[in-house]
Parts: sequence; C-alpha cells; structure tokens
Amino acid sequence: DLMSYIPDYGYIAGMTKGARRSVVDLPYVRWVGPYHTGYRVSPDLWLDREPVLGLAVVAVNDPAGLAEAFVDRGGAVESLGTKVVQGLLPRTSLLSLAKYSGIEWVEAWLEPELHNDNSARLIGGRQLVDGPYQNSTLRLWSWNNGTETFEGITGAGYIVSAADTGLDDDHPNLAGHLPSINYVGGNPNIDTYGHGTHVLGTAAGVGVPYPADAALGIGKYIGVAPGANVFSQDIFDGSAFFRNFDVIGKDASQMGAVVNSNSWGEYRGGQYTANELAYDTMVRDADPTTPGDQPMVFAFSAGNSGGSGDRSVGSPASGKNVITVGATGNDKRGVSGQNVAGFSSRGPTADGRIKPDVVASGQHVVSSQAWPHTMPFDPPSDGGTSWTFASGTSMSCPAVAGAVALVYDYSEEVYLHPYPSPALVKALLINGADKLTSDSVYPGTRAGWGRVNLTKLVDTPNFHTFFYDQETPLRVGGQEVQRYIFAVAPGERTFRFTLVWTDYPGSPGVSPSLVSDLDLVITDPDGNVFRGNNFDSRGYSQTGEGTSNDTINNVEKIVMPRAKEGFYSVQVFARNTPKGAQDFALVGQGDLIDKWRDLVAENVTLNKEELDEGEPIVFAGDIVAMGNLLFSPFHYEVYLLDKETGHKTIFEEDTVTNMRAWESIHFSHRWFSVRGDWEFVVDVDTGNTNKEFSTLNNQVRMGRFVKGYGLLAELLPAEVMVWPGLESHLEVNVLNTGNVIDTFTMSTEGIPVGWTVQLDKSDITLGREKTGTIILRVMPPPAAKASELSAMNVRIASVGNSTYKADLVSKATVGQVHGLLSDLADEGTSVLPGKTVFHVINVTNTGNGDDTYHFDVFGTPTGWTASFDEDSVTIEDNVTKVVILELQSPETAIHGTIAELDITISSSTGKSNTLSARTQVRHTTGMTATLWAEDSIMPGERIKFSVGIDNLGNGNDEFFYSEVLPKGWTSTFPLKEVDLSLQAFEIYNGSGELKCPSTARAGTYPFTIQIFTREVIEELTVNVRVEEVYEASIISLGGASAIFPGNETVMTLGITSLCNLPTEFTTELTGASTDWIISYDPRSAMVDTFKAREFNITIGPPLTTPYGMYYLTIEITYGPVTEFHNITLSVMEMPTDVDADPTNDGGLMTSFSWVIILVVIAVLVILVIAVSN
Repeated sequence: DLMSYIPDYGYIAGMTKGARRSVVDLPYVRWVGPYHTGYRVSPDLWLDREPVLGLAVVAVNDPAGLAEAFVDRGGAVESLGTKVVQGLLPRTSLLSLAKYSGIEWVEAWLEPELHNDNSARLIGGRQLVDGPYQNSTLRLWSWNNGTETFEGITGAGYIVSAADTGLDDDHPNLAGHLPSINYVGGNPNIDTYGHGTHVLGTAAGVGVPYPADAALGIGKYIGVAPGANVFSQDIFDGSAFFRNFDVIGKDASQMGAVVNSNSWGEYRGGQYTANELAYDTMVRDADPTTPGDQPMVFAFSAGNSGGSGDRSVGSPASGKNVITVGATGNDKRGVSGQNVAGFSSRGPTADGRIKPDVVASGQHVVSSQAWPHTMPFDPPSDGGTSWTFASGTSMSCPAVAGAVALVYDYSEEVYLHPYPSPALVKALLINGADKLTSDSVYPGTRAGWGRVNLTKLVDTPNFHTFFYDQETPLRVGGQEVQRYIFAVAPGERTFRFTLVWTDYPGSPGVSPSLVSDLDLVITDPDGNVFRGNNFDSRGYSQTGEGTSNDTINNVEKIVMPRAKEGFYSVQVFARNTPKGAQDFALVGQGDLIDKWRDLVAENVTLNKEELDEGEPIVFAGDIVAMGNLLFSPFHYEVYLLDKETGHKTIFEEDTVTNMRAWESIHFSHRWFSVRGDWEFVVDVDTGNTNKEFSTLNNQVRMGRFVKGYGLLAELLPAEVMVWPGLESHLEVNVLNTGNVIDTFTMSTEGIPVGWTVQLDKSDITLGREKTGTIILRVMPPPAAKASELSAMNVRIASVGNSTYKADLVSKATVGQVHGLLSDLADEGTSVLPGKTVFHVINVTNTGNGDDTYHFDVFGTPTGWTASFDEDSVTIEDNVTKVVILELQSPETAIHGTIAELDITISSSTGKSNTLSARTQVRHTTGMTATLWAEDSIMPGERIKFSVGIDNLGNGNDEFFYSEVLPKGWTSTFPLKEVDLSLQAFEIYNGSGELKCPSTARAGTYPFTIQIFTREVIEELTVNVRVEEVYEASIISLGGASAIFPGNETVMTLGITSLCNLPTEFTTELTGASTDWIISYDPRSAMVDTFKAREFNITIGPPLTTPYGMYYLTIEITYGPVTEFHNITLSVMEMPTDVDADPTNDGGLMTSFSWVIILVVIAVLVILVIAVSN
C-alpha cells in the first residue's frame, strides 16, 4: 500500500517480501529499501535530555494501535487524532517507540503560545464613511449610524470559529453567539485571559459596548464581518492546552463554521511537522465522521518572532493549505498600515515556501475587552472598559478570518457561487492582495503576497473577476492541462491570476513538503510565456531567460501590467500528481473580456508513428468552433502534401456557413502509404473570414516519412588470389536504395574447413542513397596448397525489411608461395690455423610447392677457402634440408682473425635469405728457447749468458722467465724485472751476467732457466765450471832466531788455506847442513778451504856448528804452487865463562840475559819473514 509521498517521486509504502521483489523489477522503480528507524525521528529529539518528552507521533494508518503502543511503553496519551497521537513518553522509551512499525514520524510536542475600529476598513470591508451603504465605493458593507443597522455584504449567515482562550459571554459586542465549548475544564462562558474575546471581536464584533459604557455610543469598534456569528472553542486555560486538533476541526465543522481562526502556535523554524500535516488534512475534510468532504478554511497567525529574522514563521502556520497571516500597522499611534510590524514572524518556510500568505492590521488593534481578564488592559481614549488596544499577529489573523466570512457571503450573493472551496477563498484573498509600498521584494518574506484588499472582489466596468473552483482535476497520465482564453481590450490594461490547490498532506521531516505540483502559465498574443511566481523587482511577472516553473509552492500568481490587446491563453499544467488527480482553484481579475471565438483543428491524429510503404494510415481529427460568439462562413481543407514535389492531394474540403459555437466537424481518411516525405494538413478558415482568438491553431501539419527499403551490393574482386596463412581483404559494397536510414546485416556461408573468413563488422547502417563498405577478411590455412579453390559466399539483408537481400560470391584461388626459412646450426664457431670448419645450414621450403634454392658465399678472407657440399638443391614444400659450408683457414692465420661470411640462399623466384656465419681463429701456443753461457768462471767473477725465445704461436703471448742459480750465485737479466710480450712468430734475444761468489769451491755448477707461457714451459740448463784457485796465508807463529850450537828450536808456521778446494800442504826445510837435526810435525797435511793449520819444524844445529848467521828456507808446496819462506838463524858462539851445558845454572848467561837475547832473535826472525814475503 502506498502511504505517504516523499518528494521527488518517492513513497512510503507497506508491502510483503514477495511484493517487494515484484516492485523492484518494475521498470520505473529505481530503488526500494527499508523505512529505517532513523528516518522516522526528528533529529532534534535525540538531543533533548529531558527525562519525559512531549511527542507528536504521526501514525501510518492506525492511530488507535499507535496509542496502545504509546501506553505500552510507559507513555500517557494527551490527544488521539485521526492521524496524529500526542502525549508524554519517558525518554528511555523513544527508541522502542520509533521501532514500532505503525509510526511514520515522531517529533517534539511544543507548548503553543498566544500570538496577540480600523481593521475592517484597512482590508477593504467597511465603508470609509459610515452611513447608508454606497455600492460605488467598492466596500462590502457599511454601518448605517442613522438606522443603527449593517448594510451590504456583512458575512450574514456564516459562522466564524476561533480556537482560543474562550469568550466573555456578557460582552454585548458578541451577543447572540453560538454556545461555546471549553476543552480544558473551565467555564465556557467566561474568558479569564481576554485574548479570545478580543480575537472574536476583531473577526465579527458588532461594535456594542458594555452597558456601563453606553455613553460611548455604538458602531465605532466593529469587527470585519459584523453579520457573521461566532463560535468559541476554549483550548487554553493558562496552564493547559487542548491538543486534539481533529476534535477542534470536527466540532467547528459540525457547528457550521466556514473558517477557524487560530491566533496561537509554536516556534519551529518553519519546519513541516505533524501540526502542519493535521491542519493540511482538515482543510479538505474537517470532519471525517461525516460522509464526504467537509472543507474548512483554517487561518493561522504567523507568530510574533519577527525579531528572529527569516524562517521564524510558526507552526501550524507553516502548513501548505492554511492561510497564514502576518501583521501590519493599523494607522494608529503613528504606525502605517503599509509597514509590516517588527514582531510579525517571517518566512519563508524551511523548505522555501512563501509565508506568510497575506498580512492584515495587527498592531494597536482595538477590540472587545473581557471582564475579568489577565491580558494587559490598554483602552483607547473613548474605550471605557469595553475596548482595549492589543498588538500581535493574534490580532491580524481574526481580521482575515472575518474577511473569509465576507468572501463566502460575497461569493454567494454576487458571484452566485455559494460555499466556495478553501482553495478558491485563499486564491481570491491572495489575488486581490496589494503589495506593500514598504516592501522592495514581491512576494516577500515579511508580507507574503501582500495586504488583504476585499475591494478586489467587486466588479467594475474595467475590472472583472473570473474564477474556476475545483472543476477540472488534473492528473499526469490523464488530463494534464486545462486552458482558458481571455481577451484584453485595446489600451494598456492590467490583470492578475492566482492558482491555489489544496495539496495532499506532506510527510513531516521531508523537504519539500509539496506533493502535487501544478504550474500556472500565461501566453500573451506575441507568444511570450509567463510562468507563475517569476517576478521582477517591481512585483510584476517577467518572462524569458531565467524564469522557471515553481516546484515548492501550492500557490502561483502572475501579475501582468500594461497588457496589450489580444487573446491570452491561461493554462494550468499538472507536472507531478503522485497521489492521484489534483483539483485546483483559479482566479483571474482585471480588465479582461471572456467574449471570444476561435476555430481550432483539434484532436488531429495519425494512427501510426512509424510507417513503411504499403501500410495504411488514418488521418483523423475535429474542426471545433470554440468561444461564445457567432462565426462567419469559412472554408477548410484536409489534404496530403508531397514535401519533395509540392503536390497536394485533397482528402476533404468544404465551405461551412452556419457553424455555431462549440459545434465540430469530424474528418477521417485512410491512405495506403507510398515511400516519401509527406505532410498531412488540416487548414481551417483559409480565407481568414473570422476574427479569432488565435490563428495559430487553425492549421495542423503532421509529417510522416514513409519508409522504403532496398539495396544493391557487390563483392569485389569477383576472383581473388589468396595466400596460405595470409589475410586478404575483399570489399563488400552496399548501396542503400531505400529512402531511410537502414541497417544491413551480413553473414558468410560455405566456409571451407581450415579457412578463416570474417567480416570486419556484422552490420552497417547507411543513410538514404548512401554507400558503405565492409571488409571481408579471407585467410586460407597455412597448409593450403597452390591452386586450391574456394568460393566466398556473403549474404546481405535489410533490417528494415528483411525481404530485401543479396547473395554475393567471390572465388578465391590459393597462389603459389615461394617461401624460405633458413638458419645456421652454429652461427659462430672457431678454427685452428690451417684447419677446416663446417657450417651446417638448415634450409626449409615454407612455400606450398617444390622450389630450387641456390647458395652463394661472400666475404671469404684472403688465404681462406670456402665451398658448399651442394651449390643448389630442390626441396619439397614444408621440408627441411641440410647444406654444409666448408671453410679452411691458412696456416699463418693470426689468432682472433674473424672470417665473417654472408651466405645467400635464393629461391627460384628471387626470394632470398642471407645468413651470417662468423668463424674466429683460435689461439695456438708454442715456442723454442736457447740458453748460452761461458763455460768457466773464477770465484767472485762474472760471465756473460744469453737467452733466445722464438714465439711459435699465432697470436700475442706473454712469456715469463725464471731461473735456478747455485747457492750464493747472482745474475742480472731483463726478463727478471718485466714480463715479455711477443707477437705471433716474433723472436727475442736477451743477455745477462752470472756472478760466482768469491767463496765458490771449484767444480761444475748447473745454471737453469725456465721460459713459460700460460700453456707451455721450457727448461734449459748450462753447466759452468768454477776454476781451481790455489792461495794460502802463511805466518810464523814462533821459534828462536838465535840458538847455541847443540840446542834446538821449533819454528811454527800458521797456514790458512785460501784455495777453493781441499789442498795438501807439504813443508821442506832447506839450507841446513845435513848434520843438523830437522824434524816436521807434520810435514804434509790436507787443509780444507779457508781452514788454518799449524806446521812445526824442529831445528837443532850440532855443537860443532860454527857460530854465525845461517840462512834457511822453508818450501811450502800446495797444488801447483810452491812458496818459499826464508829463515835467518843465528848460531851464537858459546861463551867461555859459562858452562857450556845449557842445563847448568852457572852457564854463560844469566836468565835475564837469555830473555833479552830471545826477544832480539824473535824480532829478527819476524823481520826476515816479512822481507821474504
């Protein structure tokens, strides 16, 4: 079930899970989701920390069930309405209540507050000068002080109700009122505050004071509708407020009231709440308990929060269907009626709607004073105790409520339209309202549509009122527009139109609150379009760029100043009617004429939008005489026009002589279509014999393009050569011979196995007589044989008319492919000098037939030889054959030399491949080396040696030198310091020196060198002989140089061998007589190299030896050397005085003398030896 509407195009709905699945699938449904708890609660409530909350809860469809749920959660119900339940609930139960499925919206319930002789005159009701009623003054009524009666339209027979603080039953100003109701438990016949008495006096007081004030006279302080009766509904008692709005509305309706005045409200910042929902509902039906709708006008004061600025309008005053009243001055106490009172609450509403609707005097308003009372008492100078001043929108609201009673009375008496709808009443008040001179913006946030002016109800020769009261409901998908025609006489004229509709109640908490969206549009004689609620700074409607349709207000107004002569079309459009058909009220006022005529070609139709040649089509319609004037004879034609040739085919024509208003002529013609561009025409009053509202609707032209189809196609080329595995392109050319854009589908048939046949697209769209090309891609299989034949079949068909088609064929022959694929098994290899390498060539015939291939080689280096094992070969298709290229390098090929050969393989068709074969000469190593040296050497001396190296390799090589020397030997040679690099086949000769140590023994010594590369090594040895060296150091180590005969002395020689080999030394003493005693110790001995040895020779001359100097020689023989060491020995004369016996103590000398002699002898011996050396 659809419940509430959520702008734009949304609903709160109840459904089962199965229904939900079905609804989701509907094409016009974009989203379905749960109505979450958070959606239902006004955000302000979550911030309220009070333990007990005052709530207004909107029920989905069962308020009684909601009330039970309210009580079950600890709440107390204060008011149970047809839609809203109000009461008190513990804050802890708020979430639980919000989860109750029967709730649509929950908001705070705020305590309402009261919003408190000239009002009737300022709004145009009371005649300016009391006395007999003068109809020429445009006022509705007069107080005839001569007869003390009211004359004119006074609201007689209608009832004004007020929900307020009650009514003082004793005040004569409201005598004869209906029985009051007190909803809060007090006395219904008293008004302890005085607010209600003042309000009802403003609405319908008759101007009679208390008897105590009789001297003041009667008829001064009269209400707006003094002929109306009043009904008081006491909903305040100072501490309590009656919140069941449904009961208030029902009781007022059942009492017969046409308007309910409400000078109270809550400050909610212009929000659309449950209060607004309740009163918007009651405007259409205030008493659901009575069958049918019981409409009622509800007037609300805007509030006294003007000091808070914009969006300060109260609640329920923010409702869409109620009349919201702001306050102006009262031309009293220096406050002009053209100025909005500073306290008067301002619009717009939270969703942007224009509020207040109208304003009326509300500052310093004099009306009835209740006794006793608590309201401040501020009597005028002539007020006594009967009258008091009061200010507030509370005072302006009942003035408008009284005006409503006058509208009802005037509508019945003058317009002959009793009980106008609330929408029409509101439209009449708004349409007649005047822009305040103090307002710079119209409509504005302070005064809305302006101050009520009841004089605009009165017709004059140049001012007429036209209205339409809920006669034609509009609905999207049904009748979506209602048009009215008005004429404006010559000269500058003014008029204004107001559209008002009683909208379906909105959803609290949802913005905007508008449900049905209607639009007011007026088109002037020049075709300029004016849309409702688009005003310039002067308050006049404007057209053109920047104007748009109003989508938030259910009131739209157009004010046309200085309208030019001609006919004006006033239209009401239904833009959105989500809850069903929407009725409306339309009021037009101004210098308008409703006498007109118009010949219209209407309801003209063609029964088909799309048309193919040969199909029948029906052209039908009506020629209607609209208006309320007589028509002159006129001629009409119904015909078919060929737009290409201009030829006209008449279906029907006639001259009409006696057509009356609202009569019609129907025509209908059937025609079998022929391809082409046609226009179906009905032309009314071709001679313009009638002056009409508009001639723009005399002619209707409806074009139809009759579609014809056809095609011409060709497949090019008709015969084609194709190649295995390669894609060939054929062209499918299509000409659209029809007269409309058409799509042509294409398909292939009969494709051979293995072949690929594809169209680049499956269809092509072409304009009339346009040619298009589609590529047919044909590819035989890679293994297709030469001369293989295939037929390509393409079918083309028109989408517009499948009977138009073409079958195309092209023959494809597989051509001979001379293919070649070749590669080297070893693209790079190496070879030794003088050797042969083999390059293996793989040759594949990739063609589709036998082929012969020839081989050539280019780039053979000098000295090299290259040859194939076969110069040409014949190879079958898809077969590979091996061909060998032999390549031999020269003996002297240098290492690193590269032979880069280009091998060309050519097929018989000239197709060729070139392969690059790269052969590099490998490195060979080899050498010969020589070593020469002198064959002998003396210790401590040097000899020369030389080394020769011959690089037998084919590339540069590094040669390294090492040597092995006998111990202690040294050498110098260049290669010991730096390595040797030789180019291929290069020879090196170098020399050095070999030094023998001075201590070297005689003998043969090996001298070895090594010459090596990283791959080879050669070792060479020469033997060097160290020559024998014979030298010695001989010294005398002891022995006497003088001796007595018969004595012996031992001569000691110290011999150190300086020979470089062990040598035998032999001593021999010569020069002594044979009779001398000579002995050796030893005589000969081997002395090793650099070793020393003592040799002792004992010498003893006999006693008979004559004294004197004896020269002896010691021969020392070693090796080939004999050395001579001379010794001088003095044989001394024996002294006489001394015992000749040397052993005798008494010898010839003393011991001291002997010592001297021996020292002298030793010195002499040393000298002798030194001289001999």
